[in-house]
Amino acid sequence: MPPHRRLRGLTICLPVISALLVSGISRAEVKAVDEATGFVIDRGWELANAHCAACHSAQIVTQNRMDRNGWEDTIRQMQAEHGLWDLGEAELVILDYLTRHYGITDTRPRIRKKMLGSE
Repeated sequence: MPPHRRLRGLTICLPVISALLVSGISRAEVKAVDEATGFVIDRGWELANAHCAACHSAQIVTQNRMDRNGWEDTIRQMQAEHGLWDLGEAELVILDYLTRHYGITDTRPRIRKKMLGSE
């Protein structure tokens, strides 16, 4: 391959690599996502899919962010008002999964955190 073509390939790849390094995204942080549902593939995703997406779109789950209590309250509300069945032992696994992947994340900039006194 002529040197100018190798340089062109490097020129195209370098900004992408730089952006990933600057954003702090490491290879370990990239999560596989199920193409059909949008759920992050991790321990418990099959149970979340089976129980949550049985009645509604998985997108309703993936677009929300709640802490563990919020997810548990949502499950209780669906059981009381919408006929969701008892999840049994699967409930703890589902709550762990939802909290881990669809929990509340603090995305405020570091400087703002200092201004608000939360660091």
